[in-house]
Amino acid sequence: GEGAKIENPEVIGKIAELWNLDKEFFEKALVRPRVQAGREIVEKHLNKEEAAYAREAMCKSIYERCFLWLVKKLNRVLASATEAN
Repeated sequence: GEGAKIENPEVIGKIAELWNLDKEFFEKALVRPRVQAGREIVEKHLNKEEAAYAREAMCKSIYERCFLWLVKKLNRVLASATEAN
């Protein structure tokens, strides 16, 4: 139907390997995330547009976290009394 699917499973496998994730869990989280509906947690199958939006949001979040980590690390090094290389 209209549900999203992974077009290139090799890429998902490589990402899951690099991030030390279970491939099936990662794939399922991308196209069929669990959402809370009232008091229940249900699985929602995303369409192609929703899955693309969720993917982009995840990428932005990862980029932001890496950037903030790098800034904190640089600030720590630059604030030290010893000379940094």
